Amino acid sequence: MTFVWTDHALDRCDERHVRDGRVEDVIETEGAFREVNDEAGGYQLPLLNRDGEKCEVVYVHPDDDETVAVIVTVHRVRERPRRSRPS
Repeated sequence: MTFVWTDHALDRCDERHVRDGRVEDVIETEGAFREVNDEAGGYQLPLLNRDGEKCEVVYVHPDDDETVAVIVTVHRVRERPRRSRPS
């Protein structure tokens, strides 16, 4: 697979403490389990950064060419507070 990195994605990898090689590995090995990311018009996959924090990579396949992945961003996954159930 050919990987194309946006400057934004490279900056976010640095900020989020995620190795770019890790992102590429996840896309190649876990791509079959991806989820659709409607906001980016592409796909997202979970991964952990070097500090053990949950992150996601967002990427697209231009022109539906699954041999090319354009990596759009990497962001942290914020845990949503659990709502208590009414008694």
